[in-house]
Amino acid sequence: MADESIALMAHLMRRAGFGAPYAELEARAKKGYEATVEELLHPETQPELDNDIMLRYKTEWVNKNAIEGQQEEWVFRMINTKRPLEEKIALFWHGILCTGHAKCENPSSKTSSWICSAVTGWGGFLTYCWDSP
Repeated sequence: MADESIALMAHLMRRAGFGAPYAELEARAKKGYEATVEELLHPETQPELDNDIMLRYKTEWVNKNAIEGQQEEWVFRMINTKRPLEEKIALFWHGILCTGHAKCENPSSKTSSWICSAVTGWGGFLTYCWDSP
């Protein structure tokens, strides 16, 4: 039965995020399926990702001008977040409403569009982005 609950949790974490290490799957299986779903649906209950460590080693993240730094930052976020569904929704919106690096005069605006999609990805994304300054 324990293997079935871990398999079910692994499936949930692949669908709602980007998978999870086995130790996390065990912990989530002990917590229960419903509790894990509630946790995923309410990302505000989880801590935000702390970028301070990576900012020490990846200084290009500060000005957001290099596309490589932006790509590294996003992959870092997807791998290390405690809010996997939020990141998965941001990735979904990026696939639909992406901004090309070459077309963007202000690269940090892509970061604000990512924040916009992550914060409001549950609904109202378009309204928020078009109404915000």
